[in-house]
Amino acid sequence: MPIAPDRMDRKQAAAFLGLSPATLSQDIVTRRHRIPVAKIGRRCVYDRTLLESWLRAHTVNIPAEVK
Repeated sequence: MPIAPDRMDRKQAAAFLGLSPATLSQDIVTRRHRIPVAKIGRRCVYDRTLLESWLRAHTVNIPAEVK
């Protein structure tokens, strides 16, 4: 799997997270999952490091050696 860029658009971030772009769009409005995003005007930018941290924080049953 290729390394994701440091900054991603909605489509790239959705692929990185294994979600649909529509889910990311909906989360911006509802903040249900609180996926980290920076809004620059109408454009949404996702930071890879923040997304990785968000994934770790929302992962259950992480083996002790991975933490």
